[in-house]
Amino acid sequence: MIIKSIFLSILFISITTTFSSANVEKIDVDAVDLFLILKSIENINSKIEKSKSTDETQEQKNVKVESVIDSKLKTLDRASRAIFFGYVEDSQKIADDLREKSSLEVRIDINRNFGYEYAVLRDEAKVELINLNKRANEFFISLNSEVKNNFEKETIGELLDGEIEEIKSMSLSKYQNTLENNTGGELFLELKESVESLESRKRSYLELLHYMNSTYEGYIGTEAKIINKLNIKYFRDEINRYVGYKVGRFGAGELAISVVIILFFLSLRKALSRLIVYLGNRVVYKIENKQNKEYLDSLIKTPLAYLLFVISIEFSFDAIYYPEVVSNEASRIFYTLEIMGVTWAIFGLIRGYGKILVSKIATKNELLRKEVVNLFIKVLYFFIIVFAFLLILHRFDINVSAIVASLGIGGLAVALAAKDTLANFFASIMILLDNSISQGDWIVCGGDEGTVVEIGLRTTTIRTFDNALIFIPNSKLSAESIRNWNRRELGRRIKMHIGVTYSSKKESVEKCVEEIREMLLSHPDIATPLNVNDNSTNDVMLSYNDLKGYKNTLLVYLDQFSSSSIDILIYCFSKSVSWQEWLEIKQDVMLKVMDIVEKNNLEFAFPSQSLYIESTPESKQKKEKDV
Repeated sequence: MIIKSIFLSILFISITTTFSSANVEKIDVDAVDLFLILKSIENINSKIEKSKSTDETQEQKNVKVESVIDSKLKTLDRASRAIFFGYVEDSQKIADDLREKSSLEVRIDINRNFGYEYAVLRDEAKVELINLNKRANEFFISLNSEVKNNFEKETIGELLDGEIEEIKSMSLSKYQNTLENNTGGELFLELKESVESLESRKRSYLELLHYMNSTYEGYIGTEAKIINKLNIKYFRDEINRYVGYKVGRFGAGELAISVVIILFFLSLRKALSRLIVYLGNRVVYKIENKQNKEYLDSLIKTPLAYLLFVISIEFSFDAIYYPEVVSNEASRIFYTLEIMGVTWAIFGLIRGYGKILVSKIATKNELLRKEVVNLFIKVLYFFIIVFAFLLILHRFDINVSAIVASLGIGGLAVALAAKDTLANFFASIMILLDNSISQGDWIVCGGDEGTVVEIGLRTTTIRTFDNALIFIPNSKLSAESIRNWNRRELGRRIKMHIGVTYSSKKESVEKCVEEIREMLLSHPDIATPLNVNDNSTNDVMLSYNDLKGYKNTLLVYLDQFSSSSIDILIYCFSKSVSWQEWLEIKQDVMLKVMDIVEKNNLEFAFPSQSLYIESTPESKQKKEKDV
């Protein structure tokens, strides 16, 4: 196990070396200037607006816009990581802006005294832009301090939400109202330019805040907090300092950290599986049978090992690159793999508990059918898969609400395409509601005969008596007549004709019939009105015996004069409906009938013909001589 984990760790390091440039972007300490980032966002927004007004085709526009948006997302991601980890450059622009602000305030007072409204508004817009830049710088410094000191997601979220609301409430109406009265002139154009710069900066700042608000958990989540508390970065750097071994850009420190993390997580597999079984016993259903516990444990061990391995790889990524973070694309891939692992583990739990519950129901509770439980489990599987799929779509920023809304538009097409599937699904529900068949029943439907293995969402599985497996669509099963041989509580028919020879005496035949009847009436395994209660009067609206499957008719009579025998009809029912027991009872009845026939000096007739010769050549010659 240890060797396997070490091998996986080395493989993991090799893979990350290959794809590191795609998954993680290196942040240089002096690489990020906040105001250059905001200006870059403004330029990208301008490009998007310009691309919309070109004479190109819509497809060409879309390609350009997608390329620009991708660049914008990378810029936002780079800025967010730099801000969270304190890699924002101390810009000289703040000091320059503050000096400019002082001169602007003096100029505003002068222009106000002379009544130059446009000049006053122009300079006030510039002052507000300086204040906004200063506010952004101070906010990001305080945000970074909070990240370093507390690592509390709730606090970071509240700070970002509060700043977003403050910037949203920043009103520019006084400028916009003035710009609506377009009087032209140089001052008006200068005012318009100042206001547009302020609006653009406000919009780019809000975009950066919104992006940070949607992604901050990835930068200061549980993994980052653990890495920070355990001081993993320090140990990693120390190992790299003392050991010069490197694979690509990764040193011995990264390799050692990844091996330890993977070993630690995989060592939790057995303990976690037992904990889950224990909690399931406490919360869901108490399993006392040791074999059932081991069965449930085996079902969740494999998905749990997979899930822990994925988590260990993700944690290794975080630990190796800290304080840098993996890209949003890599984070989405890990999230998808983890959702798949959780879904797999849930399936194992449902399958384990489902099998145990079904077997319990089958032995103790006749009212709740195990087929219903099986169908419920399969429907539950379907909804879990859909829910997991929606979670993955949401993580990839796909509008789930729009997809659900579009189903209303395309619902007809989907329904037409899946009409057979829907028909089979509703047919399975009708089969269960009708209670026409159950698992283990011997049925005949059309040309198919066998034992029902399972009633599924789409098909019903039947095992034939020659050991083939047949899958019958539920819609066909619900549309055709079904002969269910298991729906009888008591009475499996025995019907035969006993042929005795024509040379038999009347008294012997009559006595034989009477003795056979008495033998059947006294037989312990033959159903008769004497040993089976008649419940046919329990419900005046229906025949109870016919509904439940009780048959106790017993008939022994001379039936017909056949071509070569006098036939005695024997018509009765065994108490057991089991085929093997029925064969044993039938055999016993036949042997006793043989004894009775022999006792009454009768002989069994066999197919024969009597040939009467009217004349022969010799007799004909003799007759001619006599004449």
